[in-house]
Amino acid sequence: MKIYTKIILIILIGISGLLAVDTGGYGGAYLRMPTDARMAGLGNSAGAILNDLAGVYENPANVSLLKSKQFSSSFQFLSLDRKHSMIGFGTNMPPTAGFSIMWVHAGVDEIEGRNYSNNFTEMYSTSQNAILTSFGVQLSEKISVGATAKILWDRLPGAKGSGFGMDIGVTAIPIENLIIGFIAKDLGGGIKWDTGDNYVYQIQKQDDFPALYNVNVAYTIIDRILITGAFKGSETISPTYHFGTEIEVIPHFVIRGGVDDKMPIIGFGTEYNAWKNIFTSIDYAFLLGKYGEGVSHIFTWKFRF
Repeated sequence: MKIYTKIILIILIGISGLLAVDTGGYGGAYLRMPTDARMAGLGNSAGAILNDLAGVYENPANVSLLKSKQFSSSFQFLSLDRKHSMIGFGTNMPPTAGFSIMWVHAGVDEIEGRNYSNNFTEMYSTSQNAILTSFGVQLSEKISVGATAKILWDRLPGAKGSGFGMDIGVTAIPIENLIIGFIAKDLGGGIKWDTGDNYVYQIQKQDDFPALYNVNVAYTIIDRILITGAFKGSETISPTYHFGTEIEVIPHFVIRGGVDDKMPIIGFGTEYNAWKNIFTSIDYAFLLGKYGEGVSHIFTWKFRF
């Protein structure tokens, strides 16, 4: 492999750091970003949201509280030609359990390779992927528990990585309309990189994901106003605070506003009956960005049946 390709690989090995400047470029940044427009619109504080795959992604204990089967797909347009998407399915498993599976993808395409003379060589791309499988069970009417297993694989030009991680969650409903979620995320998570036979000196590097310990709350007022909040702490990265509000302004249409660790976010959503017992919703969130990274947009399309 030519020297300029090696230089490009060294630059791209830190591509995930572009997704989270505030966390110091630690691995797994794309998994700490909101994957859903509703989650984003609530300031990335969805760990106590029930009957929604957005809440299941953040807190696996919520999967046992799904009231129906759900299919969700999201796409986020980011600056610097980055992309971030999710597709998932979840269902309740009567009488007291639930199951979901999701695929989260992040990456950059069409990166131009250049040599020392600034001549074009070839196009490069990067990708980060995770398959998340969640299972949860209700221990009682007020307590649910769950776990998520994550299979991880990343790709860079001339290098590949794989790994595993786990989330554990508890959901409590102490009083009517108040939900509290306790989550430990990315326990033992990380990516082990291997350049294979692409270099004379093979590179093997372990990128450990920082474990997060989150407390989420959600409170509903007069069935039309939802207030959420989250504290996300870690022994590795700085703690963050998240807040959000969702208001049903007219039947089947809501507006949202939140703060995702000092980043303001606004959004809206609508839901309607598509056919018989099939309901569909479309959600949108506008993220102002932080530290000059630029604005972004998230679109989510869901079906409940």
